[in-house]
Amino acid sequence: MKCRTKNRIVEAYLITCHMNIHTPDGTVHASPGDYIILDGCERYPVKPGDFEQMYEPVEEPTEILKRRT
Repeated sequence: MKCRTKNRIVEAYLITCHMNIHTPDGTVHASPGDYIILDGCERYPVKPGDFEQMYEPVEEPTEILKRRT
């Protein structure tokens, strides 16, 4: 899904298994239920509560077109 912070749009997906994510700051563990944020070439995990506070969904153009027809 596409999400945005106050000034950036990023890709995010919810994971269902344990993962190790390689970030610029080193390897970080992500747990089921965490979101993985894709921001350009970087990936990093975000806990669900933090994700809900920092990001909001962005409608895809096809969703907007469907509502207009």
